[in-house]
Amino acid sequence: MSGTVGGYACDYVSGHAQPLAEEVEVWRTPGIDAYGAQKIGVGDGAFDFRLLRFNTDATVDLWAAVIRALQGTLVTIVNDRGDTFTNCLIMRVSQPNITAIIGAGGETTRGEIKIMGVRTS
Repeated sequence: MSGTVGGYACDYVSGHAQPLAEEVEVWRTPGIDAYGAQKIGVGDGAFDFRLLRFNTDATVDLWAAVIRALQGTLVTIVNDRGDTFTNCLIMRVSQPNITAIIGAGGETTRGEIKIMGVRTS
């Protein structure tokens, strides 16, 4: 299992971006029975992905810095199932959770980051 965010490799990318859908605004006016509604366009393509990287301390620290720098940019995300999501605006990147591990092949560190945002088209 592996994926990419903005072209940067991750060992695990879990999540799914919702397809864009028509948004409707609904309101009520005091003293008038019933509801008002209007279509406000296509949107609501929110996403939340969990990213993991297993490697050495230096590599995981660099990976975390690169992912954090993607906040505010449009990227393409490929999850661990191979699904591709284009035009994803990263609005928030969580604090990295970096822990020591004993892994195969010299891996000594596990990094985890969550990214949240919306699809723009």
